[in-house]
Amino acid sequence: MNYDGKPVTLPPAAEEVAGFYAALLESDHGVNPVFQKNFFKDFLAVLKKCKADTPIKEFSKCDFRPMFDYFQEEKEKKKALTKEEKLQIKKEKDLIEAKYGIALLDGRKEKVGNFRIEPPGLFRGRGQHPRTGCLKQRVVPEQITINIGKGVPVPPRPRGTNGVKLSTTTK
Repeated sequence: MNYDGKPVTLPPAAEEVAGFYAALLESDHGVNPVFQKNFFKDFLAVLKKCKADTPIKEFSKCDFRPMFDYFQEEKEKKKALTKEEKLQIKKEKDLIEAKYGIALLDGRKEKVGNFRIEPPGLFRGRGQHPRTGCLKQRVVPEQITINIGKGVPVPPRPRGTNGVKLSTTTK
């Protein structure tokens, strides 16, 4: 991104948040003043948390166009994938779905409604929501509770984390 006409290097966490906004630059959300105000407040908080030494102080001097252009190029690359490449990506998604999309309940298979965690991003809301544009934080493994049955092996925790809370069902 550019600030006051000059390129700015951001820490990875702040770059991710700036990218959330840049992707919406030409949408209704991107031009909404409440969305912009809430985004910028949270963006500055992320910069402060990262202890980033950046000149960024005013939203009006921020230019997210380089990031937006990059995302548009990536969209075009994705559209240009061959049928075989798209099929390979679908197969990989189906493998994950097969592994995590079914639960064994009282001896029978049941489809799990949703096993995915919502990724971080900017809250959009409906209508004139006052929190539109606010940052939705990333969910970390320590915030997750796994509900498993008695005697079921505990899945290994992700490397570099303190683990997950477990809840077991009793019969």
